[in-house]
Amino acid sequence: MAFLLAISAGVWAQQEERENPDIAVEGQIPPGELPRPLHLVPVESIAVPEEPGAPSGLVRRVHLYADRAHGCGENSLYLVAEMRCVGEDGEQPHIVGIFSGYTVDEEKTLELSDLDGDGFPELILRHERGAGAVYMRIFRFSRKPNISDSASCITVSPMLKQVGCCRTGIGSVTLEGDGTVVVKTYPEGGKLPASVERYRLERGKDELKEVE
Repeated sequence: MAFLLAISAGVWAQQEERENPDIAVEGQIPPGELPRPLHLVPVESIAVPEEPGAPSGLVRRVHLYADRAHGCGENSLYLVAEMRCVGEDGEQPHIVGIFSGYTVDEEKTLELSDLDGDGFPELILRHERGAGAVYMRIFRFSRKPNISDSASCITVSPMLKQVGCCRTGIGSVTLEGDGTVVVKTYPEGGKLPASVERYRLERGKDELKEVE
């Protein structure tokens, strides 16, 4: 997994430098300031359906890893996408996102579901954080081939873009059969929800919209 971090760090550094030309990006880390080692444990994987005649450069599989080697604080969850690239023999993995937290017990961590009704699924990631906070993150797959930049590094975030993040401190975030995300928040010790919010992902949109 070390090469994943190197690729991802290089891409982020280049993007940061392009957007903020006054920021100096160091090429090396001074001795004694190396980051702690990562010990990534595979949690779950999911295959993305491939449409007939789909071009190279689309995400084929998504994996979730957890850094669980250090017993203090929260875990870090690493969302990794694999895509087949032109001229490559196999899928190339790239880090899409890093989230603090841990997986939800007795629930699917990764799930595919067509939320906007366009015939192709979105990716759903469920995880928790401290104090019972529950998260549901929604990502949209790109249907267009990836375009490499001049340094031959692949920027994966447009290929698997987060279009929604719903959370609640004490409550639940669930997905209904019609693609509606329902967020219920309960008062401490209460049995009836203090609020119920509903969200939908409209076709062609890149963010969830609250609905009545």
